[in-house]
Amino acid sequence: MNLDNVVNFKIRDKTGKLITYKKGDVVRKNGRSYLATRNISGYSPEHGERVGWKSINQNRITNFSYDAEAPKSASEGDEWYNSDNGILFKYITNPDGNGHWVEM
Repeated sequence: MNLDNVVNFKIRDKTGKLITYKKGDVVRKNGRSYLATRNISGYSPEHGERVGWKSINQNRITNFSYDAEAPKSASEGDEWYNSDNGILFKYITNPDGNGHWVEM
């Protein structure tokens, strides 16, 4: 995920054609950031995960990873979107102190 390419969300282009966002695209709308979890058009990010958008918490965007492999170091609550299989994971710590990635 390249955060330099984050764009403001628009549903249509200048000609009126629906814009298609590709899996992995990141957009901003109303001060929030969203990740496309699949190719999507016609739905606002505010429609949420059921249509293919995942909200990214602005305060933790540095702890969000988009890659084929899990990050080598992680902290409680970090998120990793597996770019190979399209599955979102969250890093949790067990009561014994051992941490691992769980599928969302």
